[in-house]
Amino acid sequence: MSNFVDYSGKKGRTKYGFSGETTQFEDALIKHNVITREQALLNKGMDEEDVARLLVNEAVDAVEVDYHVKDAKKTEREEEEDEELDDELDDMMAGFEVSDRTATGEFSMEEYREKRKQQIIKDRERAKREKEEYARVYRFGDVNSINREDWEREVNQGSASGQWVVVVLTSTSVEEALLVERSIEAVAAKFKNIKFLKIRSTSAIERWPDSNLPTVFCYRDGEMQKQMIGVEQCGGPGTNAERLEWRLKR
Repeated sequence: MSNFVDYSGKKGRTKYGFSGETTQFEDALIKHNVITREQALLNKGMDEEDVARLLVNEAVDAVEVDYHVKDAKKTEREEEEDEELDDELDDMMAGFEVSDRTATGEFSMEEYREKRKQQIIKDRERAKREKEEYARVYRFGDVNSINREDWEREVNQGSASGQWVVVVLTSTSVEEALLVERSIEAVAAKFKNIKFLKIRSTSAIERWPDSNLPTVFCYRDGEMQKQMIGVEQCGGPGTNAERLEWRLKR
């Protein structure tokens, strides 16, 4: 990556544009510890303030990593990264006798370092919150089987706080009910923010007639909000995931 520092020195000095890139020969010298990167940049004509500024920018850029963390708590690795960030920025600033501000008062390396560090921490915390919220909302994705004794907990209570719960009544003897049961698996995988359940029809409602199958109930806030009873309401003969999804959205 090419970094250019455009600076004006003391009064009367010509303004130059310096590249932060080094040549292959300079890279080889740096690699074998013959010279340091600071020395290479100084040899290009940059003064200590410009070298320090460039190296601080490079150090901060180098530690801006992916902050989508695996869990809400700060991991041991993240603690180490915080320490490494401080150490690396301290190392970059060490050895340069640079005033807190330039003659114009426009640049404070210490303030700049702290500002960038706080921004990194803020980005990391925001990423954690986003991941937590995503995990909270999109936590389903499957169709779970329940029994009659599970209904109150899984359906009524499960939908009490505004959560949508879709319940499919199943039967092994009704072909269209089997089609809906298979199709709902694909719909559930697509809409992971919705809780999908299935239950044998006669376990859910005693003497529920096969003529009412396929049957789908949609609950929210502890109450039924929508019901789809029979072949036509569930997408028609030979229904599939796309048709079932369209019916559920209506």
